[in-house]
Amino acid sequence: MPGIQKFVRLAANVVAANATLANTGLVIPIAANQRLTGTAILFITVGATGGLRLSLTVPAGGSAYAADYTLVNNVASSVAGAFQAAAAAFANAAANAGTHQVTVNFDIVNGSTAGNVVLQFAQNTTDALTATLLAGSNIVAIQS
Repeated sequence: MPGIQKFVRLAANVVAANATLANTGLVIPIAANQRLTGTAILFITVGATGGLRLSLTVPAGGSAYAADYTLVNNVASSVAGAFQAAAAAFANAAANAGTHQVTVNFDIVNGSTAGNVVLQFAQNTTDALTATLLAGSNIVAIQS
């Protein structure tokens, strides 16, 4: 039986004015013992020095977690990335004012606690120039 596809799109910009991770509204429910595999495509505008911080959080007690983050710096024409084997923040200074793209590929196997997979967002370091997760950013995932 094929999995169920979920698509969540950010309808309005989410502004981060500090380095405290906060929920973005990009949320996908996950049942107990369910697998969720997907991709988030995020467009983020940063100020000159604040950078960005992202985290894909999961319910407590999950049995497997893998996420790779790729930041395409559209201003300095560079690529940076990281792999996470547990729910933890991906942070990048992204010290080039402008709009950048982050792609997150993930595979999560939940434990016995149903809940939500939630994308959180913040500045990497607090800066007067805010960071903004732009409307249109999205997550597409397959539940199985």
